Amino acid sequence: MTREVAKCILKSLNYYLQNRFADYGEQNHDAMMMAIKALEQQSTLDKIIAEINGMYRVILKGTPKDDWAVRWNDCLDEVLQIIDKYKAESEE
Repeated sequence: MTREVAKCILKSLNYYLQNRFADYGEQNHDAMMMAIKALEQQSTLDKIIAEINGMYRVILKGTPKDDWAVRWNDCLDEVLQIIDKYKAESEE
């Protein structure tokens, strides 16, 4: 199941429960909205990761370690590691 399908199902379920049960409660609605927002944020994070991965990454054999291309690649790797770290924490 994709995130978009899950988001649609949650929205439909939220609408159904709100209209079907008078005692549905604000707390349950808030929980449902939090789940929808988490799916939307995850989708955004995946787009950010894809864009970073799509950046031109030059690796030249024998290039000095202080070359701009090597530093650029190292920087991109660090950014992706940080994103992966927080993505893993949010999935726990």
